[in-house]
Amino acid sequence: TSGMILIKSDNLKNKLGYKAEDKIIILVARMSWAKGIKQFCESSDLLRKRYPEVKFLMVGQDDSGSPDSVPESYIKRYENYENFKHLGYRIDMKELYSISYLAVFPSYYREGGWPRGLTEPMAMGKPVITSDNKCSAAVIDGYNGLIVPVKDSIALANSIKKIVNDETLAEKFGQRSREKTLKDLD
Repeated sequence: TSGMILIKSDNLKNKLGYKAEDKIIILVARMSWAKGIKQFCESSDLLRKRYPEVKFLMVGQDDSGSPDSVPESYIKRYENYENFKHLGYRIDMKELYSISYLAVFPSYYREGGWPRGLTEPMAMGKPVITSDNKCSAAVIDGYNGLIVPVKDSIALANSIKKIVNDETLAEKFGQRSREKTLKDLD
């Protein structure tokens, strides 16, 4: 079945308009400011010109009705850039993670445990970046990913650059993420 996922993933990457060499940075979350949507978007601004192969992929449903909801107009503005896509709600998460190079979860929402936005990509052997909040128990800074200060777009962009520029580090973080999920989660 892993060969089948690979074929589906290649088809999906192509269908979404990505090139083979593109490095996709994925964020999976509700469209709520507290999930770090602004920091993700601003990081795409900071890296757009110098890293054209780095593509930002945001996946998640809107958070309508919440006072913390990100307006559709804010997201639409970013969709005008070549390095940014928002797919909304999706069920093909395994394939989306498989085409991703790195998963980020810059949330400052106070949630307990290990959020799925980190555990799912970790289980698939992806390096991760999160913010320094209660969620960060899933990530050991410098071991299976990086931890950035809350609400710090520049630190997030710099951490993305660090992993994108170091293939060996990305692989090491990814392997350790997978090992950590197998050890710490059932």
